[in-house]
Amino acid sequence: MTLAWAGLTFLLTALGALWLHLTGQGPRDLSPAVILIAVSPSLAAFAVAACTGRLRALARQALDWRHHWGWYVLVLLAPIAIALTIDAVFALRHGAAPAQWLLLPGLAVLGPLLTGPLGEEFGWRGFGGPLLERRYSWLTASVIIGLLWTTWHLWPIFNAQGGESAVDVVQSLVRLVSTAVIYAWLYRRTGLPVVLVAHFGHNLSVELMPAEVIGSDLGALTLAAIYLVLAVTLVTVTGRRDRRSVPVPA
Repeated sequence: MTLAWAGLTFLLTALGALWLHLTGQGPRDLSPAVILIAVSPSLAAFAVAACTGRLRALARQALDWRHHWGWYVLVLLAPIAIALTIDAVFALRHGAAPAQWLLLPGLAVLGPLLTGPLGEEFGWRGFGGPLLERRYSWLTASVIIGLLWTTWHLWPIFNAQGGESAVDVVQSLVRLVSTAVIYAWLYRRTGLPVVLVAHFGHNLSVELMPAEVIGSDLGALTLAAIYLVLAVTLVTVTGRRDRRSVPVPA
């Protein structure tokens, strides 16, 4: 099932990328192809779950919001604290603070902010991660998910308008593998809703940061380094062989 889900995710992504190529569009254009790519991990998870009798169990995960409110506050505020830290690093490096430390995004970004968590997390954490944990430790499974997540996230490289650099590849690899470990840890202790909010919180924090900060190599690499430190800290504190049960959609 894991291979079927991963294969379908990348097939849908490839179809979307081919669509963009044939129409001359880019990854930043709002189009059905970009939306298909954005939701491919979750869409593939629901398709495979439907074929294997696990659809109800997968969908039911989104209804369990009965976790302590502190978790939701933590995963919403922590990314904002990270954003302010990156602003401070940028100010120290350049000798001047950015014109605005945090921006106020418009309502137009609400759609993209929600598409990321809903379009991805049912696949990465709600379905793929638990399946891998049947064979591997939670840490190994999360690293595998992180590598898949990184490969999937770098699809704009194959688009003429992608503009991905070597720094983009490095920071994406470090950040997404680290984030996969963090989100797996959250998922094991709470459930999918907290991870959905965490993903939303991260996306929101990126929108809050000035473009000259998060769009710079310094900003992107600092963000990746912070997530790496957080992931290593979690693994060090909880241990690689954490035996906590996982809400597997079986």
